Amino acid sequence: MIRVFIATIIMCGVVSGLSAQDLIVTNNGDSLECQITKVEGDLIYITFIENSVEKKAVMPRSMIGYYAVDYKDKWEEPTPEVEKEPSYPRFRASIGGGLANLIGKTPENITKEVVAYVEELKTGGHFSAAISFYISENTGLGIMYSMFKTQNQLDDVYVVDSTGNVAFGLLEDDITIQFVGPAMAIRKELPRGNAQVIVNIGYGIISYRNEATVIDGYTITGQNIGFSGDLGLDFEIGGNLYLGIKFGMTMGTLKEFSVSSKNRVETVDLTGLEYSNVSRFDLGIGLRFYK
Repeated sequence: MIRVFIATIIMCGVVSGLSAQDLIVTNNGDSLECQITKVEGDLIYITFIENSVEKKAVMPRSMIGYYAVDYKDKWEEPTPEVEKEPSYPRFRASIGGGLANLIGKTPENITKEVVAYVEELKTGGHFSAAISFYISENTGLGIMYSMFKTQNQLDDVYVVDSTGNVAFGLLEDDITIQFVGPAMAIRKELPRGNAQVIVNIGYGIISYRNEATVIDGYTITGQNIGFSGDLGLDFEIGGNLYLGIKFGMTMGTLKEFSVSSKNRVETVDLTGLEYSNVSRFDLGIGLRFYK
């Protein structure tokens, strides 16, 4: 067994074509270029190179005819292992926009004219952006942002106050709903077409702002924890640039509003009432950058 072990070491040295500074010659006349690191009793500790990798071994002196230290002036250093770059892109950035639709219920205690007004107000445009860093080929972490905008106005509406007085004027809403939060990113490369299936799932803050007019002007704001997710396809255009389409959903409700006007600021608590639903569906298109 020892002879086989020594022969294996010698063959490694011969095949590797080493250039070392020490030399060991066995009783059979075989030579091994190596580096002798320690001689202890009947054992000789050596270091040698195999396939550019430094390895260590121990040989009994009883099997060695002789050995020479400083046989050569230069010891061949092992080639350092270079960490391979992943073959898949680690970074993805996206930007885009499209249509969106709020999915909350329309109040029932309003006139037909206002019902049509509210239904039109549910449809608007959205802008979205996301950055993801993939820790593996299919899974990453990142951050998501989206903004929904809609506005509408109705002239010559009337409002009856608590004393029975009637006022005529403008009804207008200019609504902005934003979401931002950390996200998990999942992707899968399709076998054909240089395309990627992309899923993003985020959990963060939904903020609401409405520059409203009901005869007089008001600013209505609120925020809460919300969820956002999307499913899309990215098609390679060229280089690192992709064209993406996606279907998204943002979900959240507001439990209270802050209403400010020229004269005062008050908080409207919706606890015990029906919360304001600011959830929506998105359909968008945009550009994606992979690196």
